[in-house]
Amino acid sequence: MVLGIQTFIRYVNKLAKTTNKWVMTAIALMISILITIGGSNALIFSLWILFILLSLIFTINGLMLIYSFRKEVNTYLKAGSPVQGIRGYDELVSSLRSSMIQSLMITFSSILSFVFFLSTVEGWISELSFINDTNKLVITLALAMTFVSISIIFLVDYPDDPSFTPGGLVKYYEPDQFDMYLDNVISDVISTYLDPATFMKFDDWSANMLSILNSDFEADEKPITRLERARENIFLLAYLNCEYSSLFSDEIVMKELDQLFGKNLQTFLSGENVGLTWSEIKNIVERVEDVAPEPFRLVDRLLINLTDNYEQFSSKDLFYTVSGKSNQGSIKESAGIIAFLLNLTNKKDRVFKVWLNSDINTMHPHKQSVNIKLDGLTDPLPEKKPQLLSTKGEDVLSILSDLLQVGDAVWFRIQSNGFGYRVVTIQAQEEGTAKIFGKSFEMKFTKSFNWFIKNYLPKVSALGSLALPFIGLT
Repeated sequence: MVLGIQTFIRYVNKLAKTTNKWVMTAIALMISILITIGGSNALIFSLWILFILLSLIFTINGLMLIYSFRKEVNTYLKAGSPVQGIRGYDELVSSLRSSMIQSLMITFSSILSFVFFLSTVEGWISELSFINDTNKLVITLALAMTFVSISIIFLVDYPDDPSFTPGGLVKYYEPDQFDMYLDNVISDVISTYLDPATFMKFDDWSANMLSILNSDFEADEKPITRLERARENIFLLAYLNCEYSSLFSDEIVMKELDQLFGKNLQTFLSGENVGLTWSEIKNIVERVEDVAPEPFRLVDRLLINLTDNYEQFSSKDLFYTVSGKSNQGSIKESAGIIAFLLNLTNKKDRVFKVWLNSDINTMHPHKQSVNIKLDGLTDPLPEKKPQLLSTKGEDVLSILSDLLQVGDAVWFRIQSNGFGYRVVTIQAQEEGTAKIFGKSFEMKFTKSFNWFIKNYLPKVSALGSLALPFIGLT
């Protein structure tokens, strides 16, 4: 029964996010054309009824969103967890409430447009004949309200998954706090983008995972270090399994996870008394990659160096790279660039100053700097190129995991003041030396198709709704 309700909620949300808005726009245009050319009154009447019925989908979706969220919050409150205290809670509630109000406005304006229309019709059940001379203005008002509905439709925003399963609100929720220093690159970025509902489950999952980890996993480390390294390994395996399934198949990943959990592997996979299932973890990773690809491109880069450029890579004493989303579709949100530094020697506590520079007139902030201290490699890299996977010794997967633990990163957040190409320079200098490492990163801020839809279609529709009554007076 619960599964059926969740399926229904997802289906309604999908309609509201995609096809429904375009169908309603087409109907509004058809009604306008039919009224202009004096088309069939019965057809106009039928189309307007359909317009209202479709608008109800938005209201149903908006109400279900807020209801599902409150139900989720009450579940945590009954369990003794004050979810209201989690970062981002108020912002998420505000976004959901805004979506609900806009959803109600869509249906209200649709019904109001139909009421205006009916007031111009004489004997609408039997003859449906217009009184054209006296009701011209009211007809234009009715049409205006349909375009008001269309305007709101393209402004309202819904999550990809309204069922509040872990990761469902990741792309809908917009974090307002970002860590500048990343010790565990993948998990630190992922935790930043988790919505409050998912973060609660992530927090429970983290706490419960320690109890099912193999006792010999990082046995010499503190519990918090064991947890951080386990999480980083899990997210890395989830990403590799999703992105490189031909290389890191389910069978291979299960063997790696078995080293972490042993007899508790099934408990981990099913999420029983843990908080997150394996499929939910993979879903979270895929959704975060869509909005923040920076850490995953670092993984790709390290993987290439370990498989294709190993000799050159292993001969360096420092690996330095910059990762970011080079093509940005918006200037409203901040863009992320990760500077990643990896100490490939056993020298401990190498201190680097990392700083960002850009044109003061194009980016904000145009200058940032931070000092970081790099750990050294506990074990040196193998002399010969390692195999991708091996049961006899070190392989690419194990080395990749170790390097992500040793390396550190700085996460710069910048915002463009306009569209076009922007160049950002990120440099690093080791304390006590004159050697400087630098990367220039080119970013293109473009006007995507969605940007045009969200910025111009509602405005054109709104202007049309305002103009129609004046046209009706002439």
